[in-house]
Amino acid sequence: MQERIPGSDYQQLQYFVSESDWDAQGVMMDVTRRTQDSLSGQPGEQGLLLDECGWEKSGKKSVGVARQYIGGVGKVSNGQVGLFAALSRGSLMGIAHARLYLPREWTDDVARYPSAGAGALAGQYKTKPELAAELAGQGVCGQWVGGDALYGNSESLRRALVGMRQAFVLDITPTRKVHLSDPALPSYGWAGPGSSEGVACLLAYEH
Repeated sequence: MQERIPGSDYQQLQYFVSESDWDAQGVMMDVTRRTQDSLSGQPGEQGLLLDECGWEKSGKKSVGVARQYIGGVGKVSNGQVGLFAALSRGSLMGIAHARLYLPREWTDDVARYPSAGAGALAGQYKTKPELAAELAGQGVCGQWVGGDALYGNSESLRRALVGMRQAFVLDITPTRKVHLSDPALPSYGWAGPGSSEGVACLLAYEH
């Protein structure tokens, strides 16, 4: 950051990011607004892309750092992983929202949070698709949501997007089975109040 920002000072930036009291979500919302404003005049559909990025990092005290899959190096390594939602239109793209992924060894050991300066993040473990659903539900304007098979294989994420009435284009793995038309349903004899037929239809179509 210091190399890219003219006239900036490394120590001041380090203090701002690591120790000063600032509203990260407030800054992110401002970035989101600026990104949407920048893309609004571009031709084409606007999509919201979901993906993750990991960084190798030594030690174990930085919040979220653990041995986990780091995409940048293509293997399990010590590092941190963040989930990102980026707005895209045409050949342009900009970050809209972000979440830090916390492995179970962090969420199961709440005592680690204060020393890492991350007490606000303490809480229940969330999978990457669950975090992606939160990112997609932030009110960012996208005509569709896109993502790779990590997200496309998640039934809970797909259901969440359907509940948001949000169109999506998500990859799935080759072993995932889909129906090209509504599957035939077994007869339940009746379809009155409390019938599970509608639920069965959704489950059959999903699987």
